[in-house]
Order: sequence, then C-alpha cells, then structure tokens
Amino acid sequence: MSEVVDAMPPVESNEMSDSEAYPQAEPMLLLNRAIVATRTHNPDLMESAFSDIIEQIPDMASRFFQEGMEQLELIDYPPQVREVIQRYARDWPEERILH
Repeated sequence: MSEVVDAMPPVESNEMSDSEAYPQAEPMLLLNRAIVATRTHNPDLMESAFSDIIEQIPDMASRFFQEGMEQLELIDYPPQVREVIQRYARDWPEERILH
C-alpha cells in the first residue's frame, strides 16, 4: 500500500477542478493504509502511515486518531500499538471552538 501511495502523482489544482479530480481516492488510500498498519501491530508501519495522514490530509487526522482511540476500547491491541495510537491522539486532539 505504501508503494501505491508513493506512486500516486499529486493532482494539480490548475489541471482540473476538484470535482473532476480523484479527491476521495488518495485520502481513502491513506486512511486504509493506516488501518492496515495498525492491524499488523507494527509500530514502524503505523508511524509512517500516521505521519502521512498528518502531512497529506491534516483536516482528517484528528478524527482518524479519535476513532483509533475508540477502537482501543473494542480490540485488545498490544501495548506498543496502544502507545502509538494514544500518542497521536494526544498530539492531534479534536479541535474545539469554545472549550
């Protein structure tokens, strides 16, 4: 999955409108790659995938990490996986307007 992400060329905004581009393909690939990395229980893969989410789709990062925290309640992940998810959720908290 990482090789596919790396091979995807960025869509230039002046080449086509957002509705004509593939606006959903890359974010979904990045999110699914991070889910797969988590399920492998490999912290190095998780770090790489999570970093790409922060870098390439920062507006989705907080919600993704919060959903990861919800999954910790449902799935018995090993401590090293829990630590990575908890750290990213802490470092990328949900944005709040007033409180």
